[in-house]
Amino acid sequence: MSIGGLINDDAKRSVSVRINTSDYGRIKIAARRLHAREADVFRYLLQVGLSRITPLLGEALDTSAFLRALTELGPDLGPTLGLGAREFAGLLRTFKHRSLPSIDDEDFELLDLADPHPRLVLERLGADPNLHTDVRAALLAYLERKYL
Repeated sequence: MSIGGLINDDAKRSVSVRINTSDYGRIKIAARRLHAREADVFRYLLQVGLSRITPLLGEALDTSAFLRALTELGPDLGPTLGLGAREFAGLLRTFKHRSLPSIDDEDFELLDLADPHPRLVLERLGADPNLHTDVRAALLAYLERKYL
């Protein structure tokens, strides 16, 4: 499979990756419990991660994909890259895209709060914070109502 003309063969590649001791320990434990090789667990984790960022691999980003990326990927990928919600949105805006909405400051604040303070986000959205609500799904529904 060729991704954007970057790879023109089906050869396997070997890569070197630095991971912290804690992550390596979790991979070892998972491999031991699954009676699998560490490499198999690592390949699985890589496949899961790549499947999550698939929306970012397309040629163009529409408003719906933009909002999904902000709510579903931003809280995980943004901090990994050292980015808050506003900076992550700026990065997404560098992709080819159709007209993307301008996000309000208070919505960026909600996006930044989504994982560390889910109860606060639900309260601001008018949802019952005592219900077991998927915060990211509630936030995406709110953003779609507002910006689509």
